[in-house]
Amino acid sequence: MKKRMIMLMGQNPYEKIRENCINPGHFREYTIQEIKEYCREVNLSIYDYEIVNYTPAMGVKGKIVRFLGRKYNNFNEMLSIIAQKTNVLF
Repeated sequence: MKKRMIMLMGQNPYEKIRENCINPGHFREYTIQEIKEYCREVNLSIYDYEIVNYTPAMGVKGKIVRFLGRKYNNFNEMLSIIAQKTNVLF
């Protein structure tokens, strides 16, 4: 729950994936702010995105997470994004 609280603040409690293929580190979730930054770095324009929960809320913890997810997008578990390469010559 502590790590979800950090995510709620728009920060990620884990380090970014390393570019070292032998030891890339922990594969983790990303905040929408991080995804937007990555898209800018590779010249992608974000057309649309959605942050939702697809997993059923099980138990008290699940119900709390689901409730918070309705109020704060950073608490949801699934990020879908539609992006397009910018400055593309046809």
